[in-house]
Amino acid sequence: MSKLLKLEEAYLKKLITHAPDQCEGRSCCVHNPSDHHMREWQMNFRHDKGVMERICPKHGVGHPDPDDAVYWISIGRPEMTTHGCCGCCNGSIKKPLLTWELPVSTLLSNPNEL
Repeated sequence: MSKLLKLEEAYLKKLITHAPDQCEGRSCCVHNPSDHHMREWQMNFRHDKGVMERICPKHGVGHPDPDDAVYWISIGRPEMTTHGCCGCCNGSIKKPLLTWELPVSTLLSNPNEL
């Protein structure tokens, strides 16, 4: 068993979360983390926002866990991925443009895609 897996298991024993079958078949920061570049960073559950973040070891800045960010974006809550950023997430937290961020030409030419 890798050191990383042992650390994740020790941390997650203290976390009350959804059942594993609720995220079956997809990446999940708790039950099935993907192999992202922040995986070895310390995890921190933000009770105030209800999101899981990874703490940058260089700057101490919290970034949304990429697997948690994918979930929030998939349910139409991209604002949950907003964070103070030191740049170390390397732009890996992708959020779709919100309606007011789209160019006017996009809104006029593709109104059914919003």
